[in-house]
Amino acid sequence: MSLSLHDIQLARGGKPVLDGVSAAPLTRGEFVVLAGPNGAGKSSLLRAIAQSLPYRGRIALDGVALDKMPRRQRADALGYMPQNLHSRSELSVLDSLLVAMNAAGHAKTAPRDQIAQAEALLARFAVSPLAHRPLASLSGGQRQTVGLAQALAREPALLLLDEPTAALDLAMQFRISREMQSLAHEGRIVVAVLHDLTQAARWADRIILLHAGRIVADGAPVEVLTPAVLAHVYGVRARVEHDSAGQALIAVDGTV
Repeated sequence: MSLSLHDIQLARGGKPVLDGVSAAPLTRGEFVVLAGPNGAGKSSLLRAIAQSLPYRGRIALDGVALDKMPRRQRADALGYMPQNLHSRSELSVLDSLLVAMNAAGHAKTAPRDQIAQAEALLARFAVSPLAHRPLASLSGGQRQTVGLAQALAREPALLLLDEPTAALDLAMQFRISREMQSLAHEGRIVVAVLHDLTQAARWADRIILLHAGRIVADGAPVEVLTPAVLAHVYGVRARVEHDSAGQALIAVDGTV
């Protein structure tokens, strides 16, 4: 399975947001991070892939353009967690997963199996105690974790996550980052917008770095996160160091 991006162009208010974005295919088993400064186009690119923003160009999954794919087929193939989550707040956490499983008017899983599947998802993300609480009662971090479970409810092959760790404490950041990598290595394509470059360096297989609506670097973290690239894209003097386990750490010494 592969996701292809070709000449993606997107504008808002007449101002270009994405300017001819093309990339080598994203493939099954890859955890891909979209990174870049504020306003670089990261979330806009993710929303274009999710078909929630109009764009020009071609985005295709296994050669089939996503904008031409039947709605039900796309709901089966693609799971999307937006930056701002919009679920019915009166629903319980468990019920919100059951609703997500029946997106596009049909279910992939037999009704008798859906509760067990939903409970397994909650257990995977360590939020089982929240199952019967209303969404309105959750903290921002809890709501974000449940949103990730909702995006996985239909077992999609392509998982799109917009800043999935932004509201999480350190322990949950670690757990969710590890899970994103695991979800990809289980055979999905996982694409996430992340601001934390140390987190991206540790967990991602590939980083696509955007600046001013264009891709400026694309590859393994060690190839992308260099002092020269960080100076150009972020305007900072940065060092890439490694801890005792060999994990990369991005240290910023100042601006250029």
